[in-house]
Amino acid sequence: MKIQHPTAQTGFTLIELMITIGLFSILLMLGSSLTRTWVDRSQVNSALTTFKTAVTQAKASALRNSNNQLMSNSSVSVCLDSTTNTLNIIRTAFNSTDVCDVPSSPSASSNTLLRTFPLSKDIFIKQGTYNFQCMSFNSAGVLILVSGSGCSSDLATAFKVGKNDETADIYIL
Repeated sequence: MKIQHPTAQTGFTLIELMITIGLFSILLMLGSSLTRTWVDRSQVNSALTTFKTAVTQAKASALRNSNNQLMSNSSVSVCLDSTTNTLNIIRTAFNSTDVCDVPSSPSASSNTLLRTFPLSKDIFIKQGTYNFQCMSFNSAGVLILVSGSGCSSDLATAFKVGKNDETADIYIL
């Protein structure tokens, strides 16, 4: 009489499956944190480029001086609207000191919104320890101090653009 041996089972044991799932979970967590860092870095680089572009276009608009401002007055401003997280280029009305105000219905005596640059959510722009609000340029394209506006007038201090743990510094000259 022949004795039959049970056939060998094929497949994975419960321990092997648990180890595989554990290793896969660890790799997935590492990958997701690296992806978040990569996305944040990409958004910071994009915001940095946007900020440079906004300042350059504001200077160019100020040099055109289409609002006939005196050299001592603001011609064009770059303002950060923190509620919509956008950078706005605003042509300042003649002899206006409220350089970032854009009324809902424009009139001949009000500031004019020239261009809007959206920024990614949670992007911040700081100069030193202060949050960036605005900077104004006169008709020669030179940064000026507008009293009572909260605008930056110091280009010696770097601007810091960032999101979460990712930051980049930029000097505007």
